[in-house]
Amino acid sequence: MVTSSTERLQLLGINLLIDSIKNRGMLMYCKKCGTQCSNEDKFCHKCGEVLHHEVEGLNTSVQFPNQSAKTQDATVFIVLGWIFFAISLLFIPILFGAGSVIMGYLVRKRGKETHGTVMMILGVAGGLLGVLIGMAVAGF
Repeated sequence: MVTSSTERLQLLGINLLIDSIKNRGMLMYCKKCGTQCSNEDKFCHKCGEVLHHEVEGLNTSVQFPNQSAKTQDATVFIVLGWIFFAISLLFIPILFGAGSVIMGYLVRKRGKETHGTVMMILGVAGGLLGVLIGMAVAGF
């Protein structure tokens, strides 16, 4: 029978140690920010990083496409959008102006909202300006 408070604290410490050993693997830490997360969590609740769970050597983490591929796609659309804008001032302004607007929309969708919005506005302006330039050159 436990009589002293010291013995009770020692038993409490041993029980806590046993509980932590039993529950080992129930808590994990985010590799990116170090936040303690539950074993059931798929993402870190602080930084949003994907948590990797390994059960008996089997990695059950979810893989997402990396952001660099998304940025490369945006770069292609940016270049095409500006080319379409420049062409819309000289040749077939409605077609190439619309192309610039579409490229601006795709750039916005890839996360570069400000650049995409500017490109969409300039696509419309390029189409209108191209029509006016064409009318002026044709003598209307």
